[in-house]
Amino acid sequence: MNKIKVALRPHCEGEVTADVVQEVLNRLGLSCEFSYAEDGRPVIDKGYISISHSNGLVAVAISDTPVGVDLEKVRGVNYQPVLHRFNEPDEGLERFFQLWTRAESVFKAEGGSVSNYRSTALKTMTYQVMDYVLSISSTDFTHGVDFLVFEGAPSKIEFLALTNPQNCINI
Repeated sequence: MNKIKVALRPHCEGEVTADVVQEVLNRLGLSCEFSYAEDGRPVIDKGYISISHSNGLVAVAISDTPVGVDLEKVRGVNYQPVLHRFNEPDEGLERFFQLWTRAESVFKAEGGSVSNYRSTALKTMTYQVMDYVLSISSTDFTHGVDFLVFEGAPSKIEFLALTNPQNCINI
């Protein structure tokens, strides 16, 4: 596989079904078995998978190494208590969603606590996808990220930052 593959697909609200994920795997040209582990994590028999959905859009990330993806539509929420919990300054709603998706993607890639997103060896790439923020966490971005955008999904994808706690490159 080498590259991390990320698919963006329109999705009705509700749980992401196995049929939706299998459709994404097929469109990515991957023949692998998909299921959910007992703890609810998605698994495939060849590599690693992570899934996120928000307000009509689903993101599926596939990699040879552990990977986490989180997607959030930027919308009005009471985010100040969460920033306080993370000990982060209030730099606005968009910044909050960048921090939140980064923490969630790290959690999905390695488990543990969302609040430990700074103490990881993982790198995180964060993108603006129209009015969504998308973060992908992995140990290896050497070969880059390939995006597959399904018809009807936002196609304007803008790279925001590579965050690595080891050298403090911030979003």
